[in-house]
Amino acid sequence: MREFAMELAAHEHYATEGLRNSKVFESVDHPIVTAGLWPYWPFYMPVLAPGATIYPLTLGQGESNIPAEALMLKGIRIQKSLATSMSVQTKMLEFADRHKRKPAIEIFTLNIPGIE
Repeated sequence: MREFAMELAAHEHYATEGLRNSKVFESVDHPIVTAGLWPYWPFYMPVLAPGATIYPLTLGQGESNIPAEALMLKGIRIQKSLATSMSVQTKMLEFADRHKRKPAIEIFTLNIPGIE
């Protein structure tokens, strides 16, 4: 997964599954959340930098459990990503072209083993 993120021009990538302590991270300014479920935010709040922006790329299931006090005291904001304006899409495509990035395509077969 790290290699895939770096191919997409990421500068850093941290897999958090199974971690018990968030102190292994340095201060994080722009976490990109790709999980299908909302993370347990109290675990991550100590490492979010003041003024950090959280980018959820999916609509997580269930309650988000983001502590409002931490959002306000640290000036953290949440930037939606479910839809965007044409100008932002154009900038994104220009970025991908400039860095020679191609779409990541994953194909699943429509049979029992392919959907399990």
